Amino acid sequence: MTFRLKNRDALPQCISTFQAQCPENTTTVLVSIYSGWTDEEEVRTLLCQIRSVLPEAVIVGCTTSGEIMAGTMSLRTTVVTFMAFTSTQLQAQVIDFSNVSVNDGAAEVIATCRKQDDLAGIEVLFANNNANAYAFLAAMNDLPHDLPVFGGVAGCEENGSSYVFVNDTIIRNGAVVLCFLGRDIHIQVNASQGWNPLGPWFRITAMAAENVITELDNRPANYIYEKYLAISPEDFEQEILVFPLFLERNGQQMLRHPACTTQEGAIVLHGDCRIGERVRLAYGNPAKILDALRNIHKNILYFEPQAIMIFNCSSRRFFLLDAANHELKPFENIAPSSGLYTAGEVGRTNKGEVSILNMTLVSVSFREGETLQYSNAVVQPNPSRKPLTGAMKLLQHLAHFITVTSEELEAANRQLQQLATTDRLTDLYNRGEIESILQKELSSRRQGNRQICAIMLDVDNFKMVNDTYGHAIGDAVLRRVGAALKRNIRRGDAAGRWGGEEFLIILPNCSIDTAANVAERIRTDVAKDYTLPNGEHVTVSLGVADFSEKLSYMDFYRILDDALYQAKHQGKNKVCVAAMGCQH
Repeated sequence: MTFRLKNRDALPQCISTFQAQCPENTTTVLVSIYSGWTDEEEVRTLLCQIRSVLPEAVIVGCTTSGEIMAGTMSLRTTVVTFMAFTSTQLQAQVIDFSNVSVNDGAAEVIATCRKQDDLAGIEVLFANNNANAYAFLAAMNDLPHDLPVFGGVAGCEENGSSYVFVNDTIIRNGAVVLCFLGRDIHIQVNASQGWNPLGPWFRITAMAAENVITELDNRPANYIYEKYLAISPEDFEQEILVFPLFLERNGQQMLRHPACTTQEGAIVLHGDCRIGERVRLAYGNPAKILDALRNIHKNILYFEPQAIMIFNCSSRRFFLLDAANHELKPFENIAPSSGLYTAGEVGRTNKGEVSILNMTLVSVSFREGETLQYSNAVVQPNPSRKPLTGAMKLLQHLAHFITVTSEELEAANRQLQQLATTDRLTDLYNRGEIESILQKELSSRRQGNRQICAIMLDVDNFKMVNDTYGHAIGDAVLRRVGAALKRNIRRGDAAGRWGGEEFLIILPNCSIDTAANVAERIRTDVAKDYTLPNGEHVTVSLGVADFSEKLSYMDFYRILDDALYQAKHQGKNKVCVAAMGCQH
């Protein structure tokens, strides 16, 4: 049961209403309070009122950037939700970062969780979105990856102060952790975004803190907003709402919402990043944001929840404006729902990593007992679309235009990249690209400890082929040689046309003996693959060498070229390994 309070005097009647309808077989009561009131004394009064009447209840909550109840959003109210469980137990912990280190606090929580045989889910509420939150969640990655972990960072409106609380304890620098225990409690967590990627990728090359990017591609981070969106540092906070950053982590794309920029050009984010990760701009599409929820609604329907918690990013509220309720109402059509707008959402990535999310709606569905084989059949699995109006309608059309043109531009860029790096005749890398790959591999060899070998190949008597049969036959020979190279190298190897009838194969993580065997396979494959009009077989000569960290790039190329020369000089159609003689 959920109630929206406009003042504290309304609470006693709400408690009485809940008590009158609370099932007799209730074992545990959870009271979740999402407060738009930042006055600490107001909240303490609420906590005391509830504990005086329901002393055994577990009370958990925080301040908000907006309150959610019955599919609608409100500001500067307080939403109080009573959840009565018939078999589930609750265990609450408070971690005060003023008294305990982040690592010790996380270790304490993890130790408590591991003692529970029937741990079904964990709710985490943070008082502040700072480095403590990132480190605390990172430590929780040691928990089973299929364990639902959810929650949010306390928000506040305008100049208020955020905090979290449990029972009668209020914390301004710490976390509240609530464990749901029981074999009959089922929890489903879903996360929805709906933002589209925009523009090229950038690499994070320098950071000042876990959430402060100082450089992207070795340039001041905020230059991407100035260059691509014409957003000046003076207008940064007012105009970047629609344009968060896409972050690529472990193969998954997450969103990071910029909070501000510094005089030095750094970007401060509402979430952590890491040096070496890639980011790109993103933009909001109202229709896509709402459509992204449709599959989630279907999943929730078949889960058959008895209650739903919603942790929604405050930036979504600011972006959607009057359309904000469009994404909230369908949850209430499924089960009683309540929640808050946060300064960061807690969830798990596809890899099981616990992290602060941004620009995301996290819904948490609860059910005690098994499903009733879709008892909610009266509810449509796909909620009907509500038409957007006004500025949202215009923004939807503009976002669609950007999406289509961006996809066309990316396709054209991929095609140009293919043309710029590929030899059109053989479909191998061209000289510039294969040479660049070789230099990068040799550089990585110096920095690491992996062996790198290369093969230089030359088609025997190729001038005679062109002079005798013409360039059409010569081109066919080169294509067949290129195909033989592709057939005989690994996925991580690289083959390119060095020039004319010469080819280069790069073999990372490969011993010299293995490279010699690869060269021999290629030599044999080519010799049996293509026959000239006079009945003679096309043959190739190959030189093989491995790279020593003492060599320069030019030294290595000279050794490789000398090995090829030896193969030619000793009769052609041979493999010659540098400093090891030649093989048939």
